[in-house]
Amino acid sequence: MSRRAPRLLLLEDDWRVREALVAGLTSRGFEVRAGGNGAEGLGQLRREAVDGVITDLLMPDCDGVEFLLALRRESPAVPVVAISGGGVMPPGELLRVAHQLGAAQVLEKPFTLRMLMAALERVGVAGHAHP
Repeated sequence: MSRRAPRLLLLEDDWRVREALVAGLTSRGFEVRAGGNGAEGLGQLRREAVDGVITDLLMPDCDGVEFLLALRRESPAVPVVAISGGGVMPPGELLRVAHQLGAAQVLEKPFTLRMLMAALERVGVAGHAHP
């Protein structure tokens, strides 16, 4: 009997980054659902359970902070890795806020797939294959 691949929700508004991460995570044994903002992510979570979430913090419509607040109300046990390249505030400050809102791990962009895999392992979500 084979185990189901861990299912991740990936939220990233830059489609190039999103596609690269989906490809990399899929090749490492994850089943990935992806969206471009927090509203898409909340819709996805209401349709299907996930084992973990990777969310950018600066996105249009519903940003990562709004998404994290809603996620913690609706699915408090889902582990989260927050990612950010900053914006109007230094990325470290934004990631600190994400950590306070319940993100178990935070990564500053740019990061490698190996760094993301390590963060996922630290939050208890690991794919079948490893880098």
